[in-house]
Amino acid sequence: MSAGLTKDEIRRIMLDKLGVVYEDWHIPGRPFEDIMTAPGERREDARAFVIALVAALVGGVAEAIDRNNARITRPRRRAAAPGAVRVRALRDVQGYRVEGQDGELLGEVRDAYFDDHSWTVRYLLIADAGRELPPVFLSPHSLRRIDRRQRAIIAALTPAELRASPEIAPRPAISRAAEIGLLKYYGFPYYWSGRHRWGDDVYPQPLAIAPAANEPGGEAGPEAHLRSVRDFRHYTIHATDGEIGHVDDVLIEPRSWAVGYIVVDTRRWWPGARILLAPEWVNYVSWVERSVHVSIDRATIRTAPPYDRTHAIDRTYEARLHAHYGRPTYWRDHAA
Repeated sequence: MSAGLTKDEIRRIMLDKLGVVYEDWHIPGRPFEDIMTAPGERREDARAFVIALVAALVGGVAEAIDRNNARITRPRRRAAAPGAVRVRALRDVQGYRVEGQDGELLGEVRDAYFDDHSWTVRYLLIADAGRELPPVFLSPHSLRRIDRRQRAIIAALTPAELRASPEIAPRPAISRAAEIGLLKYYGFPYYWSGRHRWGDDVYPQPLAIAPAANEPGGEAGPEAHLRSVRDFRHYTIHATDGEIGHVDDVLIEPRSWAVGYIVVDTRRWWPGARILLAPEWVNYVSWVERSVHVSIDRATIRTAPPYDRTHAIDRTYEARLHAHYGRPTYWRDHAA
């Protein structure tokens, strides 16, 4: 059984929640104290600010409890077949063209969003390719197949269906309330209410648009749980004895869309290369300070088996990686 959250980790969670309120209410170029007196832009309502502040504090406490319980009772990852290529670089998908079910061009992949609880990619951000469509969020539920040779994604949607979807401004973080509007439009299950990574399913299932009949479980407040991968890149990596690099990319499991590894670029600090860290080895992420913290020293990270994006990751490499960090191999854990 793993240890729970530390006091510093709880403090970081609370700071992240308060940071969301600050970003929402702060007027650039003015002192933060002017929030209560500045006219217009809905900042004149002092009661609304106080309510948002209290909601952030309550949300922080709830998230700290959830993360603490999740860490103590963290489930083991599913086993993969020996020798299988388990993860792929998400950066490679960027720029893929997206085609609708009728063959029409819908746009191209510009970004991806993962949820910060289960470290799973939930949406691809599709940008206009000259068709006057606003940026839209495409769930793996809507994907029919990915053609890596043609650098194309085939979606089970039409341009009209995309145009009618709720507009969400692409930001570094997306709130749960905004996401619910998207899920209701498509009729997709509320993944956070189920037993598995995708609700009641282990993997995202192909679904057609149908109004959702069920109501989402859990809170649907302003808390941000969806994080932009593009923004996540360049977050600094903090070892136990200082900074060691920055996030360069994430590697995902093709079937579940789970983040299998974080790619760390250490070349700014050392004459080295890119190395990998698993999300399970991360102590906490400060979304306000844009930093990832791990309980591993810099020397151990610097001497880890290098990651070469031109070579597929196989079980042999993963075994070397886990042995280097002194971490149990998840497939042996599962078999034990």
